[in-house]
Amino acid sequence: MNRRATAAAAVLGIVLAIGGMLWISPDTGADPAVAGVTAPAPTASRVAPARPRAAPTRPAQRPPSVPPTPIRDSGGPPRLEHGRPPVPPPPIVYDHDRVYDADLGGLTHATMARRDELQGCWQDFGGLDLPGRFTLQVTVSRGEDGGEVDATVVNGDASAALHQCVSDVMSDAAFPSPESQSVSMVVPLPVPDSR
Repeated sequence: MNRRATAAAAVLGIVLAIGGMLWISPDTGADPAVAGVTAPAPTASRVAPARPRAAPTRPAQRPPSVPPTPIRDSGGPPRLEHGRPPVPPPPIVYDHDRVYDADLGGLTHATMARRDELQGCWQDFGGLDLPGRFTLQVTVSRGEDGGEVDATVVNGDASAALHQCVSDVMSDAAFPSPESQSVSMVVPLPVPDSR
């Protein structure tokens, strides 16, 4: 009889523990294992009435009109929106003679100011035969009279003549000494295909 009482007490304890967990645990929604069971639709007594919207006190302002942009089809002249001609962007003017900042922006400006000469180096000294885009690594390091510029071609098997031409073109760029030991960046340059 003692075993029977112990077993009954254990079963009762398990049932009470499971019932207590279900009673105390928060409701997490419908059981995904039960397919097709949906919550009852809300009745009219459960639906909260919608708040009335306030009428606007002043008329809505129209956003400023945006000038139309040309739409380019493949290969054709630009079509105009609203009959207005497209406005070209202002040209970017790079100055060869200025002293550039010894930072990434200054390196970019100095390289772009010499883009035509660098493209000439690429075309004249075998760059067209190299794989990939014409890419330079330009570095400004501390020097006695300002920053010293070093430019090298990053593309694989570039010739010594191409390296020398690029170095000569970039040698006249003037920089102050950088705050850190050196500033370096990799600059890809677009080159017109003349094959």
